[in-house]
Amino acid sequence: MRNLILLLILSLSLSVFSNNDTTSGDWSLFNFKVKNKGKLYFYWGYNRDAYTKSDISFKGEGFDFTINDVKAYDRQTPFGWAAYFLPENLTIPQTNTKFGYFINDHISINFGVDHMKYVTKQFQDLSVTGKINTGGSYDGTYNNDEIEMTREFLKFEHSDGLNYINSEINYWHSLVSWKDKIILQGLGGAGAGFILPKTNSTLLGLDRYDDFQIAGYGLDIKYGLNLRFWDYFFVQSEVKGGFIHMPNIQPTMRKSDKASQHFFFGEYTLLFGFNVPLLKEKKKFRTTITPSF
Repeated sequence: MRNLILLLILSLSLSVFSNNDTTSGDWSLFNFKVKNKGKLYFYWGYNRDAYTKSDISFKGEGFDFTINDVKAYDRQTPFGWAAYFLPENLTIPQTNTKFGYFINDHISINFGVDHMKYVTKQFQDLSVTGKINTGGSYDGTYNNDEIEMTREFLKFEHSDGLNYINSEINYWHSLVSWKDKIILQGLGGAGAGFILPKTNSTLLGLDRYDDFQIAGYGLDIKYGLNLRFWDYFFVQSEVKGGFIHMPNIQPTMRKSDKASQHFFFGEYTLLFGFNVPLLKEKKKFRTTITPSF
């Protein structure tokens, strides 16, 4: 992670201070032309995520309360052959899947899924405001009162997962090329989409809920590096930041019960992909006219 950040800073600094094309033998730097237009691309990879604290509100039959500054973390699957490479397990780790297309040499659009996971920290101390009247041990009126987040009070996860289904627009710029065979590009982008979490929730001893739902929307910005080999294969890494708002979470089996929250997130990805040229390069023909006498 530290090496990636240093590489990002270096590439940005070099881009700022270099205004002219630079070539040295087989190497080209910065403003050389990269042929991207008409390429379709696909990538698959993995992510790690961090989340800001979040206030989560619950409203339903017998309760109307908010828990404040809830801590949460991601849950990346420990690396192993079965979890990461067997086809039936490909969606278990935190993954990213995208299809994209280059409109021109500098701009691409893509669509896909950031499959993150959001898990609240169990047994943290919570500040609670509101009312609970379900006939259980937590009944009462709360005014910033402290409660420990035991499983009897609340278990709350978007663990299969916090699915951010989004579309992004990206701007690409050239950094380094070796004989046009190995090319390093930088890309910056922004995106938006909707959140389709699979929420695993147990609230106040009610029946556990664990299903998909359209819960809200997300926004993001990012910067990344793309290392391309022989025009077809690439490795890409991105640092992404964004905002997620979910006003329509279902926390119990009862459809009338609702929860809502919003928070910021940070995401780091390592991605592997390939390009498919859809447009054939036009060949230039030279015509020679021979005068006749």
